[in-house]
Amino acid sequence: MTESHHDVLIIGGGAAGLALALEIADHRPVTLLQPSPDARGASRWAQGGIAAVLAPSDDVEAHVADTLVAGDGLCDEAAVRFTVDQGPAAIEWLLSLGVPFTPIPTRMPAILIT
Repeated sequence: MTESHHDVLIIGGGAAGLALALEIADHRPVTLLQPSPDARGASRWAQGGIAAVLAPSDDVEAHVADTLVAGDGLCDEAAVRFTVDQGPAAIEWLLSLGVPFTPIPTRMPAILIT
């Protein structure tokens, strides 16, 4: 068996693992392991979208309801509400890191990662 040294080893390439890797990367070398090419976590179900209220015409309750319906009973409402509440700050953080977003012109404000 070959020995290797990693300052930080993150197992999982979902939203949480990737966010942690981005946060730490400026301070320490990071190795990120994803167990399979198509992770079985929840991040892939988001399809690149972030539920967030970004305009006065937008509505937290609409995003919460939409996410709960899309989750088909698998979502914890408190976790969904926290995610929607923190969405704008998460988007600002990602933009500050240079993550490209493409606004999608619709009746309701929407923003998707490209």
